[in-house]
Amino acid sequence: MLRKQGIYVLILDDVWSSFSLEDVGILEPTTDNGCKLVLTTRSEEVVRSMGCRKVQVPCVSMEEAMQLFLSKVGQDMLPNPNLESIMKDVVCECGGLPLAIVTIAGCMRGISDPVVWRNALNELRGYIRNIDEMEDKVFSCLRFSYDRLKQKDRDCFLYCALFPEDYAINKRGIVEYWMEEGLIDEMGTRQEMQDNGHSILRKLEENCLLERDHTGTCVKMHDVVRDMALHIIRKVFYKVFYVKTGKQLEDLPEWDEDVEKVSLMRNSISKIPQTMLSPKCQKLTTLFLSENSLREIPESFFEYMPNLKILDLSGNRIRELPNSISNLKKLTILLLSENSLREIPESFFEYMLNLKILDLSSNRIRELPNSISNLKKLTTLLLSCCIELENVPSLSKLQALKKLNLLGTKIKKIPQGLEMLINLRYLNLGYTTQLKVIPHGILSKLCDLQHLIIFPATSRAEEMKTLNKLEVLKVCFNHMHDLSLYASQRKWPNNDYRIFVRGNLTNRIFSQVGLSKSVAIGGSRMKIENSIILPSDIQGLSLRSCECNGESFNDIVGLEDVTDLKKCTIDGCNGLESIFSSRCASLQTIEILELDFLCDLKMILGESIPLEPGTFSNLKTINISDCEKLKNLFSAKWVLQNLHNLEEIIVWGCKEMEEIIASEKEGMSTDNNVMFTLPKLKKLTLIYLPELKSICRTNEVMDCDSLQQIVISDCPKLKRIPLHLPLLDLDNTQPSPPPSLKAILIRPKEWCESVEWDHPNAKNVLLPLLKFRDDSIGEWKQFH
Repeated sequence: MLRKQGIYVLILDDVWSSFSLEDVGILEPTTDNGCKLVLTTRSEEVVRSMGCRKVQVPCVSMEEAMQLFLSKVGQDMLPNPNLESIMKDVVCECGGLPLAIVTIAGCMRGISDPVVWRNALNELRGYIRNIDEMEDKVFSCLRFSYDRLKQKDRDCFLYCALFPEDYAINKRGIVEYWMEEGLIDEMGTRQEMQDNGHSILRKLEENCLLERDHTGTCVKMHDVVRDMALHIIRKVFYKVFYVKTGKQLEDLPEWDEDVEKVSLMRNSISKIPQTMLSPKCQKLTTLFLSENSLREIPESFFEYMPNLKILDLSGNRIRELPNSISNLKKLTILLLSENSLREIPESFFEYMLNLKILDLSSNRIRELPNSISNLKKLTTLLLSCCIELENVPSLSKLQALKKLNLLGTKIKKIPQGLEMLINLRYLNLGYTTQLKVIPHGILSKLCDLQHLIIFPATSRAEEMKTLNKLEVLKVCFNHMHDLSLYASQRKWPNNDYRIFVRGNLTNRIFSQVGLSKSVAIGGSRMKIENSIILPSDIQGLSLRSCECNGESFNDIVGLEDVTDLKKCTIDGCNGLESIFSSRCASLQTIEILELDFLCDLKMILGESIPLEPGTFSNLKTINISDCEKLKNLFSAKWVLQNLHNLEEIIVWGCKEMEEIIASEKEGMSTDNNVMFTLPKLKKLTLIYLPELKSICRTNEVMDCDSLQQIVISDCPKLKRIPLHLPLLDLDNTQPSPPPSLKAILIRPKEWCESVEWDHPNAKNVLLPLLKFRDDSIGEWKQFH
């Protein structure tokens, strides 16, 4: 509770009703306790009843409104003198309300005919005339945009209002709903209908009636836009829609028999009484009951819903499915994910012959009923995270199936008939830990696959020769031969690939690669004897626990054509004395370099490589641990010329490390002071380096304006921290730490007494930032 948190500033957004601070555990803000509470609301009543100090958010000025309008409608409209005055009049009608401005601009984007603009202005004035309330004026502008849509597009827009406020509506999912509801015209193929649906989504986005989320896979409705949509539903389509989402309802409400679409998402309906009669809804086609904590549904509840096509019961706690669902012969979409189902009756799907999408993800079922094998129209079968699922019946008759997700299940063998699914586009067998090998002759027949994920079960590269349409690939190979064979075909997916070769490919290793285009090799002391062929656009490369036949990393890894490598991890590989021994483009692109347990490593850059402009110019993180023979990290020339993007240096357990920035043998004067500028360095961590004597030479200092934290632990021979401290006065008496520096963590505490600083007042200035490790309690304590 916030009353226990001390001083705070709390912002509550979009408040619609007054409430007691005491009831929700918020401390009453006063001048004595220093706490602040900010409410944003569109309700004057909330401001009055909560006793708030009113701060009116002003409308934007005409100049700002015009700039906002042009940014949305297109700057190329401005040169047209016939449009400029009309545009100003249109913007003026929006009353300085940003949402209205953006919506009208989106509606008129790309239109250059003055006649159309004048007509739009007259229509807009007709909507807004005699309206004084700000919210009504916004509604009128939104309604103007809505009315300019085609009827089909309007119907699709209103369907989106079935979802709760701020709900992320999946684009593919909503298009499927539209198709099943008949909101998209029939076309030659289902793909053409899907494309049409996505074009409608784009139109609604362009008209600012929907907003795209940061992932690009979902859309949202602004709450004011949704209010307008619900207003239209109440006034015009009240017999078609029944929407009560997020209202904290505990009992199932009654609705009209003629209703066609019902949404009760995100309420608190935990139980539908057994005594409740089945609603007689002959016209009902869509029913959303998801996210209600629903446990029980009467057996006959769906008995009088013969035309139901879309049923969403996901996100509840249902243990048993009522028999009446199995008689919904027109059902095309059934969503049952995230429930508590343990079994499904054997004949459950017997009459659902029109079912196209079935989602059973995140349930506790151990096996699927055989009746699922006859769903010949099924296009999507989602079973991810059914962690107890072991048996899947034959899929050979599901010829229409395009998407099959078995992620995280306990299946021990591939479902029978998988090779018959010639229309399959998406197959996910990730984290199927009981599945060991993909049998020969299955993958090669799935020629239309675009998205393939199989791990940790191993696959054969020769099986993938026919998979020419892959866009996403995540697989494990058992031999380097498979990687070479696949690489020789030059068929790397454009969007995403993560290839793993042999070894103990744990989930941790799989997740560590991270980047979308990655190759991870190693485990079980695998020998690397020939040069590894890699795709030119690879972004992440990991080599672990290998015996390397070559003194340098790029002797065994073909980096000549690699142009976009961002992360490189080398761990536990014997035989490597250097990482880069010849020129390659990766020296200019790499951002993260991690080197661990390389017992033979003596240098990162080979001595024969000329230091070219751009070498390590994009490097952000260098993390070195347990490289026992490595004596230094950087050369002085590196630091002076190229490391301007470096953000983090971590060196740990390198027993022979003597200096971080190596002294130059020639070419640099030892008399003049040298300033190393690392403008983006945020963290410097040096731990257990028993031979480390210096970070750099005595005449060299590091200028690090962004430095936030220094950690120095168990470096007994290190006596100087060469940190540049700018002077605050002309007498050179008072230095100042970097403004971003928050802490200097040291261990042991006694080490601080022997440290040499470049300025006599440096220790006093930095004392408030010093903390030492108290091993008796395992915490960092302030140095006094």
